[in-house]
Amino acid sequence: MPTTSPGRFLCIMLLIVITIAVVIVLNTNTAVPVPGGGTGTLTGNITLGPLCPVEPCIIAPDRLAAAFVARTIVVSIQGGAVIAEAVTDPQRGYSIALKPGTYSVDIRH
Repeated sequence: MPTTSPGRFLCIMLLIVITIAVVIVLNTNTAVPVPGGGTGTLTGNITLGPLCPVEPCIIAPDRLAAAFVARTIVVSIQGGAVIAEAVTDPQRGYSIALKPGTYSVDIRH
């Protein structure tokens, strides 16, 4: 049975602890408070597909834009009331200004 030095064992344990700490920090969903109760911005990108039955998919820009317009981003509050909608752009994504709170974000199907 091979033996390992105490220094190597300590180094491996330290790397494991650091990895666990980084995972915990990256998976913590804490909201950043907005000074003065102002607004924040929800931004993102969506990918639609497949838009063609076979690859490579060559689709006209106007048809691609129409596919995104048909699938708007919908933001609603508890109870289901829609408070914001946004059309996403295939290159730039979407951006919605929101007051601090809890929201449901979905896409029109």
